[in-house]
Amino acid sequence: MIELCRKFGSIAFFLVATILVADQVHGQTLASAGTKKVLTELEVDSLVRAFDALPLAEAERILELEAENTTSSKSQLQSLRILAHVQLHKGKTVEALQRAEEILQGAERLKQPSEKGPALFLMGSIYNQENLKEKALDAFLKAAPWSEKYGDPYESFANYYQAAYIQYHGENYEASVDLLNRALRIYQTQPQDFKTKGRRFDVMNSWNTLGLAYMKLGNFASAFIALRASRKMAEEDRNEFWEGLTIGNLGLLYFKTGQYDSALLMTTIDKRISLRYREWHNAANAIFVIGNTYEALGKRQEARHAFDTVGVLIRAHQFIMPQYYSKVAGFYAEAGDHKTAYAFIKKFQAERDSLLARQNSKERAYLQAAYDFDKKLANHSLVVKENQLKDEQIKNQSYLMATIGLGLGMALVLISFLYRRNRFRKKVNKDLEDKVKTRTRKLLEANRELDTFLYRSSHDLRRPITTIIGLNNIGQYLVKEDIAREILHKVNTTAQAMDQMLLKLTTAHDLNSHVVELSIIRLNELISEVIKKFETDLQEQQIAVSVTVEDVRFVSDEKLLRIIVMNLIDNAIHFTSPEHLNGIDIRVYDGHGTVNLEIRDRGVGIAQPFRNEIFKPFFRGSDRSKGNGLGLYLVKKALDRLGGKITFESEIGKGTSFSISIPNV
Repeated sequence: MIELCRKFGSIAFFLVATILVADQVHGQTLASAGTKKVLTELEVDSLVRAFDALPLAEAERILELEAENTTSSKSQLQSLRILAHVQLHKGKTVEALQRAEEILQGAERLKQPSEKGPALFLMGSIYNQENLKEKALDAFLKAAPWSEKYGDPYESFANYYQAAYIQYHGENYEASVDLLNRALRIYQTQPQDFKTKGRRFDVMNSWNTLGLAYMKLGNFASAFIALRASRKMAEEDRNEFWEGLTIGNLGLLYFKTGQYDSALLMTTIDKRISLRYREWHNAANAIFVIGNTYEALGKRQEARHAFDTVGVLIRAHQFIMPQYYSKVAGFYAEAGDHKTAYAFIKKFQAERDSLLARQNSKERAYLQAAYDFDKKLANHSLVVKENQLKDEQIKNQSYLMATIGLGLGMALVLISFLYRRNRFRKKVNKDLEDKVKTRTRKLLEANRELDTFLYRSSHDLRRPITTIIGLNNIGQYLVKEDIAREILHKVNTTAQAMDQMLLKLTTAHDLNSHVVELSIIRLNELISEVIKKFETDLQEQQIAVSVTVEDVRFVSDEKLLRIIVMNLIDNAIHFTSPEHLNGIDIRVYDGHGTVNLEIRDRGVGIAQPFRNEIFKPFFRGSDRSKGNGLGLYLVKKALDRLGGKITFESEIGKGTSFSISIPNV
C-alpha cells in the first residue's frame, strides 16, 4: 500500500507539471525533465509558475510527496525549493523561510553545495518581501559566491542585482554601482542565458538603475552609457513603456549637463508615452523637467505653461508633488504678488511635511512588520516544537502500554524518560520566550533612541529659530518699506509656527516621563491665563471667548491640565471659519467624581473620513489648518496620564465640540 502511494505521488507530480508547463520549458515536457531527476534552473522556474496556478494545499501535498519519495538528494532539495517559492508567492513567508533553512541544512548534510546559493537567494527574497532589508542584503551577498561557483549565470546575476537594488533604495549609491557592474559583467559574458522575457527585463532594469545611481554620484558620462543600454533593450523587446521611462531619465540627464534641446526632445517623448499609459505622476515629472529646461533657456512663458500643466495633472489625479508649489511661488514672487507666493510656499511646506509624515509612518510600519514577522516566526517554531513533542509523547505512551508487563522497573525508566522530555519542552518554550522578549526589548530601545533624538533635535533647533525671531524683531524697527515689513512679518509668523511645533515635540517627549503631581487646581485662573496667551490671535481673528466655570474643588496635575486646555483652545483658533462670526465657548462643570470640560468652536468642522485620525501625531485634516498636527495628539497623551477621556461632536461648516472628563482625585 505504501509503495502504491509513493508511485501515485510521483505520477501525480509529473502529470500536473506536464499539463501545466508543457508550453513553458522550451519544448520539453516535465515528464522528460523528471527522467533526468535533476532539473535545470529554467525548469525550476517553470515549475514554480505551474504550481502557483494550483491551490496552495494541493501544491504542498504533491511537492511534499515528491520530496519524500525521490531517490535523488538534489531532486529532493529542488522539490522543497519549488514548494518554498510557491509558499512565498502565496504569502506564507514563515513557512517558506523554514523550508529555505531546511534546504540549506539539507545541502550541507547531503553534500549538495549547488543548492546553497538558491537556498540563500530564497531566504533573501523572503526577507526582502517582509521589508527586513539588512537581512535580505546579507542573504543575497552570502548567496553570490556559492552561485558563481555552482549555479548558472542568471542565478549569480540575480544575487548581485537584488543586493544592488536594496543598496540603491538605501541611498548607498557607490555600493549599488559596484554590485550592478558585477551583475552586468556576468550578463555580458554569457548573454545566451538571459533570453527569457523575465531575465531580459531584469537586465534592462539593472542598466536603468545603474544609470540613475551614476547620475546621483555625478558621473554623467557613465550614466549616459548605462541609460542608453537600457533604452536599447527596451526597443529590442518592444517595451514601449520602459522605453519611455529610460528616455525620460536620459532627458533629465541631458538637462543636468546643459544639453537643453536634447532634454526637451527626450522629456517630450516621455510625457507622451506616460500620458498614453495613464501614468500621471510620471507625466508630471517629465513636464516639470520640460518647464525647468524652458526656464534655463530664458523662455519664461513656455516654462510657466509647462508648470501650469503640472498643476492641472496634480489637481485632476490627486498626487503629491511639493516641488511644483515651490516653483510656482517663485513666479508669483517675481511678479510682485507676494501674498499669492506666500500661499504657494505654505502649500509647498504642507506637502513636504505630508511626504515626510508618510515616510516616517512607512518606516514605523516596516519596523512593526519586522517585529511581527519575528514574533510570528517564533510562535510558528514553538507550534512545530510542540507538535514534535506531542508526537514523541504519543510514541512514548504506545511504548508504555506495550511494556507494562515488563514490570515496575521498566515503568520507572519510562517515567524518567518522559520527565526529561517534559524538561526539554519547557526549555524550548523558555528559549523561544526569551527570544521574543529580546526582540521586544530591542524594539523598545530603538523607540527610546528615536524619542531621545527627537527631543534633543527639537531643543537644538529652537535656538536658531529663537535667534531668527529676535533678528526679525530688530528688522521690524529698522526697515520702513511696506513690502519688506510684510515679508519680515511672514518670516516671523513662520518662525513662530516652527518654534511652536518644536515646543510641542519636546512636550510630547516630556509626557513620556512625566510623574503626576497632584495639587488643588483653580480652573478659572488657569483658563484665564491660557486665554491671555492667545490674546493676539483672538483679536486678529475677531474671536469672542465665553467662559463658564462652576465652583468645583478640583485635585489633579496642573501641568498636564494646562497642556490639555492650551492645545484645545489652540486647535479651536486654527480651525476658525472666515465665513462665520467666530466664537469659542468654554464650560467647566462637576460630573460627580469627575470634572468635565467642554470647548466648542464655530469653525470648519471635521469631515467624516478624518474622525478616526485626528488624535494621531502630525495629522492635519484640513488644508486650512495652520497647525502642525500635534495639538490633539498631546491632549490625548496628557489625558491618558490622568486617566481621562475625550469625545467630540462635529458638523461641517458649523463647528466642533470637544468634551473631556477627568477624575477628580
